[in-house]
Amino acid sequence: MFENMKAVVVDDNEINIIIMKEVLKNIVGNVYDFENSKEAKEFLIKEKYDIVFLDYMMPDIDGLELIEIIRFYKPNIPI
Repeated sequence: MFENMKAVVVDDNEINIIIMKEVLKNIVGNVYDFENSKEAKEFLIKEKYDIVFLDYMMPDIDGLELIEIIRFYKPNIPI
């Protein structure tokens, strides 16, 4: 059911990314990860994906601000 989904993980903690990718690898088809919310922002605006797992406390662009950006461009994406 979920094997063709694209998930995005954004977290400034590498260990959290590793854990999330391990959890998601057998559930969804593709997992894209970013340790930097500025880099993730471009991907999240331009690319197609199905769900976002997002740390809300990040040093460059705060996760809550990134949620607003995602909602502006893709209002129906689950975060």
